Amino acid sequence: MVISDGVYEGKDIEGIRYDSRQGESGWYLITDDYNDDIKSLKMVHFYHVAFARPDILQYLAIPFGYRFIIKNGNVEICRDEEEECSSMFQKVIFHY
Repeated sequence: MVISDGVYEGKDIEGIRYDSRQGESGWYLITDDYNDDIKSLKMVHFYHVAFARPDILQYLAIPFGYRFIIKNGNVEICRDEEEECSSMFQKVIFHY
């Protein structure tokens, strides 16, 4: 997983899941602390994120090509190509 500063600190977060090579999750997790400098991003193990952010675990099951945004306690989930996400106040279930 690739994360920006602020993820471990529990800040509002945007998670984007890109198609990736074998053995990688494809997750990029960023906060408002991200300064658009890819050199500031860190590659970490899933375990560390799961331990620090149990509040996002359920969203890490969404498929490639989706993103989630948690801001001010609200959750939005959408396809990565969509310009605007829909607010989700219920459990989201994806059917494959």
